[in-house]
Amino acid sequence: DLPELSLSTGSFSIKENRFSSLDEVNLEYLTEKDTAKVVISRILFVPLINKSLTKKFPAFREMELQNPVIYASIRPGEKDEAPSDDKDEKNFMFETGLFQLSNGKVNFNLWDSAKSIQYKTADLHTNIKDISVGKEDMLFSMGAFNIVSKKFDLKINDSIELYSEPGKFEMSGPGVKIG
Repeated sequence: DLPELSLSTGSFSIKENRFSSLDEVNLEYLTEKDTAKVVISRILFVPLINKSLTKKFPAFREMELQNPVIYASIRPGEKDEAPSDDKDEKNFMFETGLFQLSNGKVNFNLWDSAKSIQYKTADLHTNIKDISVGKEDMLFSMGAFNIVSKKFDLKINDSIELYSEPGKFEMSGPGVKIG
């Protein structure tokens, strides 16, 4: 069965290298085993349209997600299909100069027959500089970051639990590179 994917938005305005916005964004991805739903009241961004068209990947000077609610339940398993040799699929790229998330809520669940990870957070705020995915032989890189959550719960295999009472959990660093 093919996955079900839907995207809807309210009003929007998009201009090259100028502040643009998408209001009332709803994204839903459903398969037989997986569910992902994202509702964002507003996305503010500065698109680099000419660069995106030239480089053939999305590029932004900055992006802010306001009041996002993110839910995902993923049940990884054996793939029935052979690995793809599609070069475009393997080389997905994305970049943004500044990424901000304000007042976010996340509920993420990863399950299989032997393991589980559950993560929930509310009142999440992030500020990350220079995010890059799939460029220059790097799977992922980001510059200086600051992540603040006033409440979170993390449970691994129903045996390890890390949580915060309402308060403040903050993490920051000079950057991360993977790959």
